[in-house]
Amino acid sequence: MPKITTITPRAKRVWQRLVEWYGTRIIEQYGDAPPEDWRSTIDGADNETIKRGLAIIRSKYLAHPPTLPQFGEAMAPSKKSKGPREITVQEKLCAYISRDYADMLTPKQMRGPWTYIGKQFAAPGADGKLIENHGVEITGVVIDADGDERGYRVMVADMEAAAIDWGRPDAAPIATPVETRTP
Repeated sequence: MPKITTITPRAKRVWQRLVEWYGTRIIEQYGDAPPEDWRSTIDGADNETIKRGLAIIRSKYLAHPPTLPQFGEAMAPSKKSKGPREITVQEKLCAYISRDYADMLTPKQMRGPWTYIGKQFAAPGADGKLIENHGVEITGVVIDADGDERGYRVMVADMEAAAIDWGRPDAAPIATPVETRTP
């Protein structure tokens, strides 16, 4: 790694934050400015990593500044996936109902609570043996009646069918009215 002779504004800001937290202790240990190894770690990290790293340092090293290895570990890139997480079926159903059923439901029905419908499934365990009732696949949601307003059962299949028809002016929500009790 090439020798870094200048201190970047970013490294200065991080070092200033550490001096605010640890006072003369960090200056006595490492000096008035961040050492070269610390600067290369700081300058090699993105903003999110710096924020996360400083939060880790602040929570783990209350009484004393971290060592270089501890600092490097805190500033290491996250092992989490950088991509967006997958939207759950429940979230998709909620968005679909909010978008396509808002004018059919009362405010109380929109607020819920809704009852999700699901079917249990089996899946192989770590040992390869099939585990019964391993999880639940969401297949729909029941929206209870509200006074004189009827309830609905909205299925994932309805949502998927609407996604195919989405954008057509004549495409209407597919809902199955159901008799439900108002709690």
